[in-house]
Amino acid sequence: MVFPSIIPAIEPRRGVALVSESFAYSAGNRVRLLRLTPEPIPSIVGIAAPAGPLSPAADKFWQCAKQAALAIS
Repeated sequence: MVFPSIIPAIEPRRGVALVSESFAYSAGNRVRLLRLTPEPIPSIVGIAAPAGPLSPAADKFWQCAKQAALAIS
């Protein structure tokens, strides 16, 4: 999901989106965020890669994903 592409679709009242709380940092006051009630049960998200070496871009993504996972655990 690319946040910047969601804002132009929501802002003129053409649609809605289901987003994470971090969306508020990108959207600011341009859109209104509503909490889901009752709050959904958190889900586990994983990442998988083929065995063996990765391309430089895939390896960078892999490293960033691991850092992000450690930051929220």
